[in-house]
Amino acid sequence: MIQAIDNPIPPVGAEAVSFGADYIFCERSYGENENELNEKVSRAMCELQHIPYGGPNTRGLFGDGDPDVVQHHAWRLLQDTSFSPGEEYAGLRRATPEENDWRHCFVVLKTGGLQKPVETPTITVPTSTVNNDRNGYEIRFPRKPADDILQRMKDAGWRWSKYSSCWYHRQTPANLAFATLLIQELTGADR
Repeated sequence: MIQAIDNPIPPVGAEAVSFGADYIFCERSYGENENELNEKVSRAMCELQHIPYGGPNTRGLFGDGDPDVVQHHAWRLLQDTSFSPGEEYAGLRRATPEENDWRHCFVVLKTGGLQKPVETPTITVPTSTVNNDRNGYEIRFPRKPADDILQRMKDAGWRWSKYSSCWYHRQTPANLAFATLLIQELTGADR
């Protein structure tokens, strides 16, 4: 057994030694095809937002005020996603209201994980709904509407919600009439 020696005076020529690390750098890797994975996620984001994918520098994923390119949104989502050994990217879906936080409105699906895809309703025609919680009306489109429709909505005071992926306005008789007429024009059906 070695006994501790209480020696306040170090021997001549002794140097202080530190066995601690000065810095620790972390880096996440997604394998050999990181750029390919980012492109898949970028394309899926654009598809879910109903905007055409024009490459990694596509802008406006969350509306005209979004300054970032889609590639940056994809990297941020991937940085917050953990892949266990053997898991692979299997697609993207919208986050449910419980999962949706201030950072992400998408969820990365993986093969081999415990995560099960949540069925999201497929919109084939424009729909309007009443949101009583927010005292408003919402209009959803299956894909980005034509520029003249967008301009009509903007002129009527409707606003785009990137988190709910819908156009919304307050509950008033005029807004209800606008939504009803617009849906009738676009679907050719009486509602």
